Amino acid sequence: MFSREYGLYKVFSDGTGEKKLTSTMGKNFTSDYAWSPDGYKISYIENRYDDAAGPRSDLWIMNSDGTERIQLLDTIWYRYYYIYTWFPTGSKILYSEIYEEIGGSYWEMDSDGSDKHNLGNMGIADSIALSPDASKIAICAHGPADIDYYIDIGKVGKDLTSFRPGLISHQTQSKQSQIWSPDGSKIVYYAGKNESYYEDENSEIYTMKADGTGKTQLTSDLANDNSPMFSPDGSKIVYVSDKAGSKDIWVMNADGKNKVQLTSNSASDSFPVWSPDGKKIAFWSDREGNNGIYILTLKTENPPVAAFFASQTSGNPPLKVSFTDQSTGTPISWKWSFGDGNVSTLQNTVHVYNKEGKYTVSLTVKNEAGTNTKTIKNYITVKTVYLKPITAFSASPNSGKVPLTVRFTDKSIGSPTSWKWSFGDGKTSTAQNPEHQYLQEGKYKVTLTVTNAAGSSTITKTNYITVTTNTRPGIF
Repeated sequence: MFSREYGLYKVFSDGTGEKKLTSTMGKNFTSDYAWSPDGYKISYIENRYDDAAGPRSDLWIMNSDGTERIQLLDTIWYRYYYIYTWFPTGSKILYSEIYEEIGGSYWEMDSDGSDKHNLGNMGIADSIALSPDASKIAICAHGPADIDYYIDIGKVGKDLTSFRPGLISHQTQSKQSQIWSPDGSKIVYYAGKNESYYEDENSEIYTMKADGTGKTQLTSDLANDNSPMFSPDGSKIVYVSDKAGSKDIWVMNADGKNKVQLTSNSASDSFPVWSPDGKKIAFWSDREGNNGIYILTLKTENPPVAAFFASQTSGNPPLKVSFTDQSTGTPISWKWSFGDGNVSTLQNTVHVYNKEGKYTVSLTVKNEAGTNTKTIKNYITVKTVYLKPITAFSASPNSGKVPLTVRFTDKSIGSPTSWKWSFGDGKTSTAQNPEHQYLQEGKYKVTLTVTNAAGSSTITKTNYITVTTNTRPGIF
């Protein structure tokens, strides 16, 4: 929504669908326009000039398509004017009725202009802002002499018919403007360093808790920093600064860190406003000789932070490892390096290590704001771990007549590397699967000892082989 050529216009966020909503003539113009919280109504100040009566500023409301215009407030004298804001529910409007150089009174009314209630009187308000829960009002005001500028945060009565000001002592800075954080815990405002309201060429941005404590200066330069506004999630503050030479749009973290210049133009960029999702900023500019509304799309707020873990970090080859991405900051791409020359671009991946060694693993993640890499040195250890073998064997046949040839088969587990057989007749073998011939009758015990890097193991089978003739066999 914007004002141009004696009228108020609305347009879609992509710049299409422009529609004129109001028309004014001569010296008349519209200002201070605002959407109702539900988006169905538009309120605005119609500034009209009468040669006899002087300037007047009236508050109007209409449907978002420009129909059913209703005048809510009528200026009773040219030295009166109004500032206003919507209640978060959209059912009421808070406004200040200001008598120039004298003071102001504060009122609330239904959004159709009915049921007006006076909340109290105070100084000349420059701006008013309701907390998100409508329980508090922040007022930037000044005295008649234009030298006493202050912020007051007062409580609104439960019946919305009273206002208790003065919870915050007067500030010493001059021209100020404030807006609440989304959670209502603090306000952000700008204040000039000079005593005069009209000499604010050097202003800074501050935050302050709702109880008046915790005042924090966020900018400190020789520029005019103003128009601060919290992002919808409260993590960022957009503002205007001319420290680069021209009025440009800047953004910083809510604690004042990470200041980033968003626009760079010889024209004047002003009045930044966040989109409800916090992804875009609309602002006014006179670039290229034309006044207009511009929209910039923000990159992802911060670069991602890479993080990951592995299902196992050591074992025998081949070692199968599942890698899980735990990065924050909404990455849009991933690149894994497994330390053995292989890579993957999957978010979560599985890799098999076939050779012994220590492997360094890296994950690089990326989003629109930048990249970040996490590297863990010697994260994966692949090494054959030997356990003491368990001996087992079989023989075929294990009985028969002289001469008896027997085939012995090693069935040990644990990957033995050496074998020693004792066949019970004084003969031995170091083959893994030997053959042995028994030449005399008898019952023979067989022993097998197997060895690997972890140790050795022996099993003996007594009377395992039986060799017979036509006579009674002996026993060995």
